[in-house]
Amino acid sequence: RFSISPEQDSVIIVSSGDNYKQVLPPDLWKVDEEGPTAFTGEQAFTSAILDVTDQNTKTIYFLKGHGEMQPDDVDPLRGLSQASYFLRQRNFEQGMLDLTTVPKVPDDAGLVIVAGPQTELLPPEQEKLRRYLSDQNGRMLVLLDPARSHGMDDLFYDWGVLASDMLVIEASNDFIASEGDSLIGNFEEHPLTDILRKNQLKVLVGLSRPIRFDEGSPIDASLTVTELMLSSPQSWAETDYKQETIRFDKDYDIAGPVPIAVVSERSAGDRFGLNIPGGKLLVIGNTNLFSNNRFSTAANELLFHNIIHWILDQESLVNIQPRKLENYQITLSRRDLIDTGLRLLILPAGVAGLGIIISL
Repeated sequence: RFSISPEQDSVIIVSSGDNYKQVLPPDLWKVDEEGPTAFTGEQAFTSAILDVTDQNTKTIYFLKGHGEMQPDDVDPLRGLSQASYFLRQRNFEQGMLDLTTVPKVPDDAGLVIVAGPQTELLPPEQEKLRRYLSDQNGRMLVLLDPARSHGMDDLFYDWGVLASDMLVIEASNDFIASEGDSLIGNFEEHPLTDILRKNQLKVLVGLSRPIRFDEGSPIDASLTVTELMLSSPQSWAETDYKQETIRFDKDYDIAGPVPIAVVSERSAGDRFGLNIPGGKLLVIGNTNLFSNNRFSTAANELLFHNIIHWILDQESLVNIQPRKLENYQITLSRRDLIDTGLRLLILPAGVAGLGIIISL
């Protein structure tokens, strides 16, 4: 009933009617390099209670119609069944979205995931997504393959994102896994990546394309663009990646570190001193970091966890500050220690003496 897998050692279920949500151990603690520093259980439990009692449940839609990766596909390289199972465990509704059959993105869409389109979106489809982000304050997660045209350049331009047709080449052995995949361990400061930065974690990716802040886009005060994940300083973005011999050309290529993920956030305005969040767009120049064969490796699952909860505003659902874990040390003199010991012994000694008297 609650989608608990045999591999899960510890899980807390918050349930109301047919709705339920899992609270897992990582949700309960804030950690840094030295271990747990704060208890975040109050926020996790309160958020879970609000989630399962909320009647206006939002749906996570996966775009289809362009060869995208699908949530029911168990293929190791192009399937997202593990990511879908992760969402089911946390009580997220999921659905498929074909923009050619609907007049607009559904009103119940909490997030639209575009996972590795193999062909371009049609102009009317792109326009529906643009309206969803702007008019409905929508949320989008876009995963792009290298060497594939996606048809969302105008949408990206509006949101300050540039997805160049280039290939990121990693040259540092410190960021190349044994099987040849790349490791990304360079993260900018952002709620999505704080825990990865502080614990020096890495995510495992395959071939990637650069995703950068578009300096020529019409940025205004309501838009904030952050380059999240970057390759190593020894890497570069190759323009002519189809040639037989690949080498860095300073006139055409981009020297590392090369950003491969950008998040763009828009504020809908300020009222009564409160900032009203608008749309959110996260674009990653890699599709296989969340595929079935990489989802549970390195810190990939943790990154997916952070993306889903942050992009759906679940971290800001309640404003409960974590309770710091403090170590207290009491320093006693020998006399204080003897006096304290005697006082602590009075009650149990009295009870024992009374027991002896009654037994006699």
